[in-house]
Amino acid sequence: MADLRFVGAPRRRKPKRALLAAGLVVLLAAAFGVGRLWTRPPAPETAPAAAPTTASPSEPASPVPAVAATALPGAAPTVGFVPAQPRLLTSSEVFEIARTPAPAAPPAATASPREPETLAKQIARCLSFTVRRDNMFTVTSGVRLLIKAQNHCGQTFPGAEARFEIRAMAANGSGFGGRERGSFQTSIQPFDSAETVIVVPCDPDGVYRFEVEVM
Repeated sequence: MADLRFVGAPRRRKPKRALLAAGLVVLLAAAFGVGRLWTRPPAPETAPAAAPTTASPSEPASPVPAVAATALPGAAPTVGFVPAQPRLLTSSEVFEIARTPAPAAPPAATASPREPETLAKQIARCLSFTVRRDNMFTVTSGVRLLIKAQNHCGQTFPGAEARFEIRAMAANGSGFGGRERGSFQTSIQPFDSAETVIVVPCDPDGVYRFEVEVM
């Protein structure tokens, strides 16, 4: 029996190619279905229908009693305000402007008659005096002084009328050492000068300052 052989027995086919073909078809079908799902537009969303609401029966409104209009006793009737129209001025209208009269001028003050100036006032106004010691001569009874008068006016003054007084005042302010009066021997011409000499009785060794006053 070991030598028995089966002759002409059919061979079995391997199913590899058939399985591969079937798998490929399945893959293609699945890919086609997925592509259609991606390209399909989304379905429109439908809003849920609102539930019908039933209106509750409203209560009847209570009537409001009407109030009769009563007029106030003694009230004056009101009139609407109407603005007045501006009035145009015409050239034929004449306006009178009242002017206040100017105050009267005060009466002019009457000048009092000027008193004539005396000769002594003219001399005091026009003459100026300077005093200095005259050391050319020595006097034991006092101090010899040189008096000079300068005329600043255009008038001639007689020398005898140009009287003056000299006072010797102590330099330390303790009083005066002496005084003397005098005048000029010659006339004093306009804008000219004149000189005279006078001796003031005082201590010749004392220190003084001298003052001149027109008499």
